[in-house]
Amino acid sequence: KGKFTHLLVIGIGGSALGPQFVSHALGQPAKDKLTVHFFDNTDPDGIDYVLATLRNQLAKTLVVVISKSGGTAETRNGMLEAIAAVKAASLDYTKQFVAITGAGSKLDQTAQSEGWLARFANGTPPQRPIAIGSETLSPHGPPRPGHEETEAPNGRP
Repeated sequence: KGKFTHLLVIGIGGSALGPQFVSHALGQPAKDKLTVHFFDNTDPDGIDYVLATLRNQLAKTLVVVISKSGGTAETRNGMLEAIAAVKAASLDYTKQFVAITGAGSKLDQTAQSEGWLARFANGTPPQRPIAIGSETLSPHGPPRPGHEETEAPNGRP
């Protein structure tokens, strides 16, 4: 078996809706190798509820922090709550935290400087979706009205 048995996804808006959609659409609780939990708002009671559910499982919980801009205050607050809970359990959070964000963003810089388990930084412009989000069936997703581009910054159409 793998190291992790639980997954905590921290994100707001599309950064939470996409993973929730995939989890609900494709999840099979009786067969899934990870039990998925979400911090998808700033409700302290909701965060406390999730943390209480994970209390004895924090050592086996992979935490994925998602923010396209890398500076979303609500996501940062959820991240700080999760870090505090993992530290309170005498665990090294850097061995179980992953960032999905824009390249060079505040979240990307934090994950890199603290040596998180992994970081997935996307260099596309902010109006484009990244690896996990509600509209990410292709790497760049469809352009939003008024944001059509003939070529992405990396030279791909």
